[in-house]
Amino acid sequence: MNAPRRRPAGVVDLAAVRATDAKLAALRESDPEAFARAAQRGAAWLRGELPGPDLEKPMPDTRKPTSPVNLRLPAALLDRADALVSTAGQVAELATVTSVTRADVLRAAIVRGLAALEAEAGAKEG
Repeated sequence: MNAPRRRPAGVVDLAAVRATDAKLAALRESDPEAFARAAQRGAAWLRGELPGPDLEKPMPDTRKPTSPVNLRLPAALLDRADALVSTAGQVAELATVTSVTRADVLRAAIVRGLAALEAEAGAKEG
């Protein structure tokens, strides 16, 4: 199965918007003072009272260096990864990713799998 299709530009996922609104409402209820402070700070920034980034300077590349890796994976494994794409935003490693892809799911699976293998290897050595 191929990776899920990307939504055309300009198309809004109302279910995702509503889910985000619900999460924000729950956070606002859990700590109303924090939301009030954030709203005050945002308003002050919009009024020009707080310094903002210099948008003329190029932003530094803060991403960690990566290397492309080509893997041949069974279709069943890719199907499992594809099935997780829609709900993977709830996973801690992917909570800040705005649009989760199959590659994001596979990266998280590799990170978790390596940790499990390292723990297992350490247990056998010890």
